[in-house]
Amino acid sequence: MRKPRRISIQTIEENSTSYAIYKARRDVDRIVASCGYKPLVFGSRSPIGLCRVLKRHYDIGSLKWRIRRDDTVFFQFPWIHNNKREFYANLFASGAKVRCIIHDIDSLRTNDSRLAAQEMDVLRRCDMVIAHTPAMKKWLVGQDIDERRIEVLNVFGYITDTPMIEEGDPGDTTIVFAGNMAKSPFVKQLHSVAGDNVKYHIYGNVTDDFLDSDGVIYKGSFAPEHPEVKEGNWGLVWDGDRTDTCNGLMGNYLRYNSSHKIALYLALGLPVIVWSESSLKDFIVGNGLGIAVDSLDRIEETVAGLSGEERRTMAERVRDYAQTVRSGDTIRGIVARDD
Repeated sequence: MRKPRRISIQTIEENSTSYAIYKARRDVDRIVASCGYKPLVFGSRSPIGLCRVLKRHYDIGSLKWRIRRDDTVFFQFPWIHNNKREFYANLFASGAKVRCIIHDIDSLRTNDSRLAAQEMDVLRRCDMVIAHTPAMKKWLVGQDIDERRIEVLNVFGYITDTPMIEEGDPGDTTIVFAGNMAKSPFVKQLHSVAGDNVKYHIYGNVTDDFLDSDGVIYKGSFAPEHPEVKEGNWGLVWDGDRTDTCNGLMGNYLRYNSSHKIALYLALGLPVIVWSESSLKDFIVGNGLGIAVDSLDRIEETVAGLSGEERRTMAERVRDYAQTVRSGDTIRGIVARDD
């Protein structure tokens, strides 16, 4: 009798080393492979675009005979390439057990009801769905996805050999924010909440109208594989165009998702600052991995309210948890299960 296989669908992403979204997916590929899943690699490294397109068509079409009913297949949701409908149809055609980890629920992020119907149809057919947070799990259950099939991740893995940031002066409040400023317009308002005691170091892509100030300094960008952040003692997770709350579609999305930024900051040994209404507030605060504020102008007093012992304990917990994030064990324990 043929032994059941564990298969992980992976994709080749050419010219993508600078994009954080692919860093997260590459990390998941490595973690899942370490759990005994054999990679089934889609895509081509051909410099000819037509060859890459044709190869992906072949890969998707061949799924119908490359996986079998007694296999367990792992993929990363959503499928981010073209031919989504064909990919999902062929993925489920064999009747194999299908597991997935969610990176984003685009319909939840964009409030697109039409897309929601398509995405939920896919997730309902999976035997295991790894959701970001308890809030995301609750939302999925509300979309008629079987609660027994949903596992909660909380924090993604972030595999890197970049040294953790050296612990700085506990009296300093230097806050790191890494991201695309075009998607995080609140950054333009940071000068209003920065000052002598609170400084912001910005990493990533900034817009042409970004201006440094005494308390807001652009530090450049880095390859996600090697996050060269030299100084700072907090990492910020925030979204929208305001500093007094998280707002808009992206701000609301923080009520459900676990930003990959959280994994980045924790991997670097930085405690995190999250919005008080974010889905990970209880996890972060409850495990002593950071603080929560309802407005960025509350950071100074919140940090000042921490005793020296609380700061030392938080630093120890973050550095311990950083090893779990850097090893991928936040994901591995779920993926490795046999049930």
